[in-house]
Amino acid sequence: MKFAFVAPEICTPFTEGRKRFVIDLIDELNHRHNLVLLTTTYINESSELPCKVYTTFCHKPSQHLYSTLVRLHHMLKTEQPDIVCLFPYGTFRHLYGIAAKTFIWLANQVCKIHEIPCITLMYSIDEHATISQLKRYAQHLAVSSNQMNTLQINTGIQCQNLVLNDENDDTVKKKRILFLAGMWQQTTQRVDHVINTRGLGKLLKLGKFLAKHDVTLIIAAPLFDSLECRQYLLTHPKNTWPSEAIIFRGEVSIPEIFDECDLFAFPYDKKITQFAPTSVLEAMRARKCVALTDQDFLQPLINDGKTAIPLTNNANSQLIAKQLIEILENTEKRKAIEKAAHHFVSENYSIKKSALQLQKCAQELIDLKTTSF
Repeated sequence: MKFAFVAPEICTPFTEGRKRFVIDLIDELNHRHNLVLLTTTYINESSELPCKVYTTFCHKPSQHLYSTLVRLHHMLKTEQPDIVCLFPYGTFRHLYGIAAKTFIWLANQVCKIHEIPCITLMYSIDEHATISQLKRYAQHLAVSSNQMNTLQINTGIQCQNLVLNDENDDTVKKKRILFLAGMWQQTTQRVDHVINTRGLGKLLKLGKFLAKHDVTLIIAAPLFDSLECRQYLLTHPKNTWPSEAIIFRGEVSIPEIFDECDLFAFPYDKKITQFAPTSVLEAMRARKCVALTDQDFLQPLINDGKTAIPLTNNANSQLIAKQLIEILENTEKRKAIEKAAHHFVSENYSIKKSALQLQKCAQELIDLKTTSF
């Protein structure tokens, strides 16, 4: 089977979840199938991957969708794949939404012209779009749960590359909470996004309570390689941590970063239609206890508290701080959750399972090709 992956901005740094998902699928499928990637990159960044790559250098973020569409017809005509897998962005607010939906629709129309089935795989869908809305723009929409007559292709991770933490010395109480994000653009606007959307702001407000209990906060994201971004966060109105209780990390290695903490926190602060965060899955697979905001889209990962700690949404800071301190001081409970989470991710969110789901969907659509067009 010949796959054509169409995914803008699959380039270094490979830290963001959508990029990682595409790259891991390429690694998993490339040794059994013929695979080609159409993507874009920035100047001074690279898209070198173990498959044939068509790439266009873009100077501005607004060029990535347009450049991908411009080259799509030529790539399909040249490569003649059996199936196209489209990986769009998951942001649909305001003008981003118009651009993203238009991109999905036009890419699917080009595939129809070439009589090639197209699967649109959504790594995430923000709160400004619904699955039923997106189905209007895509031939075959794939999401990470089986609903509304969509294809099911779970977000997957490379499980075998994650070292288990069975040998950790629990007699050393680090009381460190890790916050991790893949954002790499070193601007204060991206720091605001991490604070206000990704939930870091919720953790920043807890500093005045947690620091009294000798808790340290590790904040890891490539954008914090920038001194300006670090200073902006330290002086942000939401930050109540003393500077000595915050540790910054830039681009980090997975799973090694998980060994630096006792608890991984993902306090996402907005409602969202679909999202199975790669960093959360990696932490769970690496046997690191995870605390998640009690949002609807995270309920499958929380699994009634068996595989993650649910943090009470919209509660006051003092109550959330109390929840975190209790789990930091309860090693036995953390270990039970870590064991269950490790098994849960291995069974449901491995890249091998994602690849098998994709292959099955692709083969079924190819077999139905005669009646589809």
